[in-house]
Amino acid sequence: MSSSKNIEATHKIVEHLESLLLRPIFNTEKLLEDKDYVEKEIEYFKKWIEDEKKRNFIED
Repeated sequence: MSSSKNIEATHKIVEHLESLLLRPIFNTEKLLEDKDYVEKEIEYFKKWIEDEKKRNFIED
């Protein structure tokens, strides 16, 4: 899989995770830890996307 396809796929994952966070169930006390985990994963994926874009720019 090419780097641009990896970026695109990861971006879709981020969009999906962000859409999950909009659901009211994530605002319940029972799922607050899960919500925190998902938010951290979103930040991780966003950073990966930015790093990958920088790597692609440098390689070109």
